[in-house]
Amino acid sequence: MPMGWFLRLTLGVALVWLAAAPQAQARDRLRLKEGLIALVEVSNRIRDHHFDRNFIEEEWPERVEKARRSIVAQGEDPYEVIEGLVNGIGTSHLAFYPPGHGRDDWPSPAMGGGRSKRDFSLYKVGGNLMVGALEEGSPSWQQGLRNAMVVKSIAEWEAGERFDRDDLISRLHHILESWGEEPLLLRVKGKGSLVLNFEEDETPMSEFGHLKAPRRVEVKRIKGDLLYLSFNCFLFDQVREIKAGIRENLNAKGVIIDLRGNGGGIGMLATAIAMEFCDQDYSLGEMSGLDMHMKFPVLAQPEPCLAPVVILVDGNSFSTSEILARGMQVEGRATVMGQATAGLALPSVIVTLEDGSLLQYPVASFVDASGRVLEGRGVQPDVLVPIDAEALKSGFDHVLEAARLHLSRTQPAHEHVE
Repeated sequence: MPMGWFLRLTLGVALVWLAAAPQAQARDRLRLKEGLIALVEVSNRIRDHHFDRNFIEEEWPERVEKARRSIVAQGEDPYEVIEGLVNGIGTSHLAFYPPGHGRDDWPSPAMGGGRSKRDFSLYKVGGNLMVGALEEGSPSWQQGLRNAMVVKSIAEWEAGERFDRDDLISRLHHILESWGEEPLLLRVKGKGSLVLNFEEDETPMSEFGHLKAPRRVEVKRIKGDLLYLSFNCFLFDQVREIKAGIRENLNAKGVIIDLRGNGGGIGMLATAIAMEFCDQDYSLGEMSGLDMHMKFPVLAQPEPCLAPVVILVDGNSFSTSEILARGMQVEGRATVMGQATAGLALPSVIVTLEDGSLLQYPVASFVDASGRVLEGRGVQPDVLVPIDAEALKSGFDHVLEAARLHLSRTQPAHEHVE
């Protein structure tokens, strides 16, 4: 290559770079400015509304100042710093999404609000992250995935990192559901890497404010003349269908409410379902925060379903599903079966910040009717039905079968008194 041609090419590339540099610098300055404004807004909102005043007074100012120094003095990306600041608080119902995440990208973190159709679930089993609830013949099964496989990494996320996080599974499920069209690299123990392609989820969406999720509801009669109810979240569409299903099956000999994998939603909708089984007033519990104190009353209905109730839960049962399960358990209106729930039960709000960022933060603590805090503890089942590798590998729903057998031996829960 002639030296003169090479020099002209090099000079041309340099000029293009120099022309673009001021634009890039301007974008960086704008991002820095907007990021610092967002930091102030996040800091003030959490300072003014977080229910744990000891944390806010003793630790929050120092954490915010450390974040500011990381941005200004160390040149770290402001939005990554803010995300770390929010996640570092260490409770549930905390999330920060910077501008550029479109409305459709908001995760509704535990609820499954993505665009990809996930056809399996993940479980913590004996210190491992394992695949379960995968049906034979499903797309992921056809691509080589199997139940009870031990997952070592998902995309660039390593299973050993942050494995003690209580909300680990919900975050991983969101990664799967919002992955999009690109192939997903999944590394599993003993099998190397699998490349999964997800189908687009065309299920109709339910939405309320910033909350959204595919509308998945199942109402059916199963063996033993039992009513089986399953839904993925507590939004108005799903709850209306569940309530209608209960009213249309008042003659069922027993009811199974399957809250496994239910990510919660609108907290007060737990009472809307509980009251379908209520002939005497009671409370699911109450939430208390800096600016609020609210009870979750369950009001007696003129024609409730009086059949015995079993509620199925697991480590993927979050938030409102925990409020319903624990409230009916304390009242003695339901037997809870399965595994302990996640213990992520803080009432929260989701707001749009000035720059378009989205912030979710807790505003209260929830206490059940016995005075027990759910956050960090979860709901302990009355009947523990363990999940292990053999149960996952078989694909047989041992928990559902245990519930069916339990109800077959149970007498009606109530005699309705006029």
